[in-house]
This record gives sequence, C-alpha cells and structure tokens, in this order.
Amino acid sequence: MLTLLPPTMCNPAQAVSTPIICSNRVAEGHEVIVQDVGPAVPQVPVQWFKDYLLPHLPVNLDLHAVVDHLKQHHAITGFGTWKKSSTAPVDSARTNDDADVFASLETIAFEIRKAAQAVLPTLEEQTVVFQYKSNCFSSSSSLRRNSASRPDGYGLYTKHPAYKKNAERVFWECIVAPCEIKKTRNIDGVNDNIAKILWSFHHIMREDASRRFVIGYTIENTDMRLWFGSRTDALVSDPFDFTRDHEALAHFFLALMFAKAHELGYDPTMQPARDGKRWLNQWDITLHYFPEGDDDDLSGPIDVSKLQTVVLRTQKLESNIGAEAMRSRGTRVWQARILGPNGQLSDRIVVLKDYWVDHDRLREATIRQRILDDAKTEDQRDVLRRHLLTPLYSGDVVIAGQRDNTHSLLRRGAKVPIGTLYPIVHEEVALTATAIPEDEPFAPQQGTDTIASQTERLLKLIMLNDKSHHRIVFAEVAVTIEDMQSAKRVFNIAEQTTTALNVIHQCGWVHRDISSGNILVVPGDIAKVGDLEYAKKMSDKTSHSERSGTAFFMSIEAGMNDYQFVPRRTKPPVKQDRRRPKPSSTPNTDNTHSVGADTLSPFRYNPLHDLESLWWVLVYLLLRRKAVIEGDTVGRCKEQAEFYDQLFTGTAIYRQRAFQIESIFQQGKTKLHPRLTPIADTLEWARDLLVIQYEEIEARKETIVKIDHTVGDEIAKLLIKEFKTVAGEFTNVNPDIELSRLRPVRGKKITPEQPGAAVAIGTSLDSRGEGSSKKRPFEQDVADSTTVHYQDLQEYAEEIQSKRAKLEEKEIQERQQRERNNLEVQSEEHASQSNVKGKGKGKEIL
Repeated sequence: MLTLLPPTMCNPAQAVSTPIICSNRVAEGHEVIVQDVGPAVPQVPVQWFKDYLLPHLPVNLDLHAVVDHLKQHHAITGFGTWKKSSTAPVDSARTNDDADVFASLETIAFEIRKAAQAVLPTLEEQTVVFQYKSNCFSSSSSLRRNSASRPDGYGLYTKHPAYKKNAERVFWECIVAPCEIKKTRNIDGVNDNIAKILWSFHHIMREDASRRFVIGYTIENTDMRLWFGSRTDALVSDPFDFTRDHEALAHFFLALMFAKAHELGYDPTMQPARDGKRWLNQWDITLHYFPEGDDDDLSGPIDVSKLQTVVLRTQKLESNIGAEAMRSRGTRVWQARILGPNGQLSDRIVVLKDYWVDHDRLREATIRQRILDDAKTEDQRDVLRRHLLTPLYSGDVVIAGQRDNTHSLLRRGAKVPIGTLYPIVHEEVALTATAIPEDEPFAPQQGTDTIASQTERLLKLIMLNDKSHHRIVFAEVAVTIEDMQSAKRVFNIAEQTTTALNVIHQCGWVHRDISSGNILVVPGDIAKVGDLEYAKKMSDKTSHSERSGTAFFMSIEAGMNDYQFVPRRTKPPVKQDRRRPKPSSTPNTDNTHSVGADTLSPFRYNPLHDLESLWWVLVYLLLRRKAVIEGDTVGRCKEQAEFYDQLFTGTAIYRQRAFQIESIFQQGKTKLHPRLTPIADTLEWARDLLVIQYEEIEARKETIVKIDHTVGDEIAKLLIKEFKTVAGEFTNVNPDIELSRLRPVRGKKITPEQPGAAVAIGTSLDSRGEGSSKKRPFEQDVADSTTVHYQDLQEYAEEIQSKRAKLEEKEIQERQQRERNNLEVQSEEHASQSNVKGKGKGKEIL
C-alpha cells in the first residue's frame, strides 16, 4: 500500500530551502525549520523504528517479563491502562496545562525502570532520566548560545558534564529525547507539535557539535509518535496508544534509559576539553586516518587495525553556519592544535573541518590528489599546490568500530520504507493522507502530472543521500575574501582564484561550489580555493539528489538545473551597426533558431558555471561594501542596498534576468557610488563575456553535446588579464578604494553560506501569479534585444575595452567642460556682486 499526501502537499516547489533564523524569535524559527524539512517526512512502522533507530535494549532483558511485573504490582490496572494515567488526557480536568497533564509519564517511566531492575538485577546504572515541565518555567539554557524555548518534556543524559541533578535550569546539551504534548488532537495542536519537535531537533544539533542525531516524540491525547532526525533523515513512526500499548512505551523508555552515549546521538570521538577540574569551552577531537591516504572503499567496512589516530584541541570556532540546518552537511571549522600523548599542545595552529559528506562522494583530500594527478604539466601542478589547501590528516569518523554513516551505523543498514508520507503541515480535517493500492493505475491530477510523477518529485525532495561523517585537517590558517577591505586586494585575489579555477578546468574538473566562504586568503595575499568536496570530473556522469553550490553564488543554470541560454524563439534580424556577426559555416536560411527542450541533452555542470559563481561573488562584495572616501558627500548607500536586496534576497527570476538582460545590471550600476562605477563596468564586461559564451555553446543541440572542460578556457584568460589590470590601476594617482560593510536596507540577518539563503529553486516564472498577461518592461527588453556572434572573444573584449576608453575620455572632457562652465558662472556672479556693492557705496557717499 502506497500512501500519498493530499494534492495540496504534493508540490515540491513549496518546500523551498530557507535560511535558518538564528535569533530568539522562536515563532519565526519554527516556520523556517518546517520549510527546511520539506512538505512531508516518511512515516515508518513502530516496529521498524524500534528495530533500526532506537538503542538496543539491555542484554538479557525480557520486555514481556517487565510488563508482567508492572501488571502484578498494579502499575497497570485491570482495565489495561496505566494507574497514573487511567483517563485519557483529553478528559482530564485537573489543569489546562498540557505538560502538567502528562507529568504522570515521569512516574510511569520510574515504574518501568524499577520493574526492569527487578526482572534483571544486573542492569547497569541508568544513563537517562525523564522529566516533564510546564513551559511557564524557565527555558532551557545552552553552553554556547541563549535560548528562548524548551520542550514540554525531555530525557536528560546524566553522564554529561553539564548535567546537575534536580537543577531547575537544564542545558540543551544534556537533552536527548525532547517531547511535545497536547491534551487534544486537532489540526492546530498537531501542527504546533510538529514544528516544535523539529525545532528542538534543530536546536540540539546546532548547539552541540557532538550530536549526530536526535530521537524524540510527540503526543496528542493518547496518540504517541516517535521521531528521528539526522543530517540525512527526518522520520516519524506510526502512532500508537501509549495508555494501552504498554510494551511499546516500556521499550521506548528502557532503550533510552540504559543506552550508551553514541546510541543517544553523542559522538564519543569528541569530548569536552578540561584543564584539571575546570571544563573549557573547547573540544578534544580524535581523528582516525590511514597513513597511505583515504580509503577508496567509501561505504564498506573499515579495517580498524590499519587506522592511526591524532587528537586535536579546538582553539577557536571559525565557522558553523553549515550546521544551522538539521539536514545538511553540518560543517564546522575550528582553529586547533595537535594534542600530544602527554597532554602537551603543539605550537602550530592548524584548521580542522568536521562535516557530513554524501557517502559515495570522493573525500576532499582524495579529490585534491586526483586533480594533481590529472595535471599535464609541472606548471599546472605548481599552480594547484600554490592555490589549493594542504591536507595534513583526513579520514571518516569511526564509532564502535564502524564508519559513522547515516545508513550503515545510524539506521543499522536498513533502507527507509516508503509506504506512507506524513505531512509536516496538516490541512485535511481527517489528519490523514490518501491511500492508493499499489496495483491501482495512477490517475492524473490537475494538469499533465500524474500522481506517480508528483510522488517521484516529492521523494527526491524529502529523501536525501546518505552521508558519512568526515574530518580533515589543513595546514593553512586563512581568512575569506569577505575580509578584504580593499578593492585592489579583492581583484588581486579574484585574479589568482580565476587562475586556479582555469587550471582545475584544464585538468578536466569543475569545482561546483565557488562562494565567498570558499575563496580563502593566507598571509602574503595568496588565494586558496577551498571546499573541494563537491568537485567533480566532467566525465563523471553520476548524480546526487542534493544540488551542489551556495545559493547566493550559484550560477543561473545550476540553480535551475537546466540550460537557460538556448534560443527558443524567432529572433529579429541582427543589427549590423551594433556588432559584427560571426560568419557561420552552417548559416540559417530563415530567421528562426529554436531548440526544443525535448531535444536537449541532460544538463551538465561546466567550467562557465564556476566562473559565473566567481562573478556573483564579486557582485556580492561590490554591493555589500561602501566606498570610504574622506570628505565624501555622495550618499547612495540606500539605493545600493536596495539593489543588493533585489539580487540576493529577492526572487530567483529577478536574479536570472539581471544576469541575462544587459539593461537591468546597467540600471543597477547607477545606484553605486561614482568611485565604484569602474569596478561595476568591469563586472558588466565580464557578465557580457559569459552571456555571449553561453549563447555560443548552447546555440544548437550539436554544440551542447560538445560542451567539455575547455569551454571556459578563453574567458578565464581574459578575466585573469582584466582582474590583474584593475588591481594594478590603483596607484598613488588613483588611490585604492577602502571598502566597509554595508547593511542591507531591510536589515535581514541572512548570510550566503546558509542553505537556500537567496535563491528559491523552482520559483514560478510569473512572479505576479497565474493569469498575468500584461507585458512587463523586461519582456520588452528581451523582444528588442539581438543575439550576436563574434569571431572570437578576444575581439569582443578589445572592442568593449575600446568603447570603455572612449567613454572615459568623453566623461573627462565633459567634466572639464562643466568645471570651466562653473568657473565662468562664478566669475560672472562675483562681478555682478561687485557692481552691486559699488553702487551701494556710491549712494552712501551721496
């Protein structure tokens, strides 16, 4: 039986990845987390949840004997209900507070533990205790960040250093089983429970770097559901009646009460650092590695006998923005020192990166080595060694002798059963989905989509690739290009980055995740290209469900996962007076040049997309910075911030138009400070180069199939030359421009590294809604534009530079003429005032 969502929940475009709100505005945070998880999660059988997700029950513990003991000692009544919960919560009149109604669960958990110890006296010490508190009490605290919320109930890990028995205030780091409860079962209550339990999951994994997954539960009246969240999965169980299904409830409590740390989601290879008796706000992290390099068998068992270890103590957290979303790479980066066996810290500072990578992707150190191996000359290898980070140690995290993997370890090798999808936001009164037998033909919904195709798209959205937990140590400690406060330095780094990308492309690879956080700078202003984990050889045809790239800087085509420069309409005649057309060996006999979407090859990422991402980084830096000029009276910060908002926090379609349509970016340039105009001209020139090349390689199906790693080579060389020229133009005569951060006009707390921060993938092309037929200005621009061709890009670049030189010369002449006119006007005014004063004095004399 395949159970599908109601039609209103079957649109993958609804689940747009949204930036995680990091403030204490909890209500907004709940909404964002719900959007981040998606429209639905897989609903699994309770038995499957117990078998593959819950910690194992203590060895030799007979669950049937525990339940029998509870019945014999009247913890379970003759009516088949718990003595402490003999009436359904919805019928309880003791209080209006949900948590107080369910406080009896704390006593039930105690009775279950006591029965288990009576049945098996050799049970080890309890590691988890359960508490239920009303939200009117103080919120849970964090060791690292303030919090404005707390769950209705929770299990507390008693072995955690922050745990204190009977403490009024608890720490999120100690919470292992958050719970949300409602006395009644209705639409609002169910939706509220879902939002809050997902928020608790997100909050725990965001606050505590040692958390690999979280288990929790929700209760509405007598219905109890178990929840599981990891860097890959968000799963929920079928409901069961906790007042009558005694074995299920006892199994849940006992599995958690006597679990080991790693079975509760803690990472035993990460321990809070301490100096004697004093706990430090640092971690001691163990990294397992193979001396000969990363294991080629990415998902298989690890030969522990060949592993070596190194322990690092973190010194400073450099970045954790990648860990804000629960289902993500969970990337955290620290500065660290190597900790010797005798507790001595090395003097050398290194960089430790901890993240979750798709289990079948090559690891970062391996990718770097393979790019070097594919270099054809020693000069290329020298460029790569200079501009790629140097790994010292790397390896997958090993826990209990196994690779820390969301499939093989966290789910014990089980595949998630996809039989039912549970809506994250309920809209149907019945609170249930629609069940359709597997042997029944799928009936089409509205439009051309069938239920089968809708379900397939939906599953791709909510089912992510399994991930492996990986760590890598780099020799270089760097800052990002965002820390550059000088226009000269920015373009110097951009030139080096383009050089590195060009060599990577020449080796047959593409980076696929160029962002402001991945362009690094080490002492000496040497650029380093980081985050190779998504890099891929162009000949590699494998694909993954998660799209690579950072939304702020993702190329237009990578964001849409489709070719966007294919001519699909009849074009007007080429205006010969604008540009010289390229002679074609196969000219069109008519004026049409359309390639149907059904004739295109599958979309493939290519080097132009990397170069476009670098272009977006430079545009981002330009718009997020204001020119600091002494005595400056030109204020355009508001207009500049508005243009930034349109490009980076607006709709994906506006961003696409701004890149493809020349007039939009030209209009945006007018909102910049005059001193920034030459930089904007350079970026406009680079944008035009990219668009021309996109149109060239996507002109016909034959040219699309020929796209390879060389398509960006000529443009990269032009960009390198231009960026070097721009950086060299800042001299004593033309001083460098100091750039300081400019706040967005809306005051949004959005950063580019947050997943989906700017681009709403799959947004409708008609941003005004269906049925809008009025022709908008951008459509007129498209209709009036022409597609032109050049014999080579060098010719076009020289033409653009020539035009720019003429414009600059004309602007200088106009400025000089205005100055002369101003001097003449001032002279005339001075002479006029002198005559008036002279006449006045004459009158006084008379």
